[in-house]
Amino acid sequence: MNQHLGVYTAIQLGPDKNPSNGKVLASAPRLPTGQCPPEISALWKAGEVAIGWSCDAPLKQLSPESLGKLRRTRLRNKLMSKFPLIADELFAREIAVRPDFFAGKRG
Repeated sequence: MNQHLGVYTAIQLGPDKNPSNGKVLASAPRLPTGQCPPEISALWKAGEVAIGWSCDAPLKQLSPESLGKLRRTRLRNKLMSKFPLIADELFAREIAVRPDFFAGKRG
């Protein structure tokens, strides 16, 4: 079972209809089935109360090798779809300009 179930929140919308400016009416943990708890969904009103969800699960980071491979693959696919005749040349140029980025280094 996933220990990071998350939390559902009912939020009173502010005058500008922005949930971030509203007041929290109630919060409840997400049900193991993944559904919103009935006490939260009962508070929803279109244009007045929004239902939000958040989770504190840690983000998964790719290893530098996997990230570099992903970046190179995305670049190659993008170039092949836009410039199929000269994609290899553009790919080599881009790799030469930013070798650290395509090696998977962050920052």
